[in-house]
Amino acid sequence: MNILHLRYFEVIAYYENLSKAAQVLMVSQPALSNVLSQLEAELGVPLFERSGKKLMINASGKLFLRTTKNILHLLDDSLSNLKNQQTISGQLRICFHIYCAELLKDISAFTQLNPDAQFYFYSAEKLKGDLLNTAVDLIVLPDYKWESVPTITLGTSSTIYAVLPRGHRLADRDSIELSELKDEYFYFTSSRDGVMGRAYSQCLDAGFTPKVRYISDDNIAYQSILLTGTAITLTYDINSLFYQKWNDLVAVPIRDRHHSERKIGLCFTSSSPSPLLYAFWNFVRERHGGEDACQGPPLEGKF
Repeated sequence: MNILHLRYFEVIAYYENLSKAAQVLMVSQPALSNVLSQLEAELGVPLFERSGKKLMINASGKLFLRTTKNILHLLDDSLSNLKNQQTISGQLRICFHIYCAELLKDISAFTQLNPDAQFYFYSAEKLKGDLLNTAVDLIVLPDYKWESVPTITLGTSSTIYAVLPRGHRLADRDSIELSELKDEYFYFTSSRDGVMGRAYSQCLDAGFTPKVRYISDDNIAYQSILLTGTAITLTYDINSLFYQKWNDLVAVPIRDRHHSERKIGLCFTSSSPSPLLYAFWNFVRERHGGEDACQGPPLEGKF
């Protein structure tokens, strides 16, 4: 039994399918089956119940999986600590489909330890095609866009806000119902193919079709448009310090939370990860709860 065998077992346990696990690990299925047989022979107990090609992890397998995760976690932490004794340089490319203040704090803390690390930021509007198949290392996505890729939960939820001129009839309220905006004119962004964003859908869910006055495929100059007082907008990407700079704009939280709750995740999308990427991923993971913060299949590679 060795560390590679434990990593293989973790992936087999996740998929409960040798063929799929072999595909993900990029090894032959017979070789992976042989590793599993060796593990079970050495442990003296079966780890899975077998029904044809289907594997179902049993009680012994679940117990060994917990032990495996603890071992790999300790090993990864040790390797990370050794690597963090030296600063790491290089470039990371991060796409922001949604603003996330927590990740910006993570990046700030990471660059304090690794001053030579360089970050490139991209907006989702600038990338074409499938976001998860673009040439970036990491993507910040809301949970309804998560796919079967390794993902770290950065925040438990995000509130939607109405951005209003300060003289607006609702600007002094602590919070409002989304339906109270049904008679307003809106500014929305849309994708390249003309599809409105999630904020537009939230209005439909609240029972009204918003009256759209302005549409843009980017957020260029939208603050200036809002300052004219001829439209309002909705946003998840609130930064209270930013809006304090605009004395004539206020951001009022939407109260009906079932329209606004969602998780924000950092998705690992690189096909050729660098040591810097692994170091940053591990750094963010630990800041957000370790292994419990991760979803999706296990991340294979140099932790």
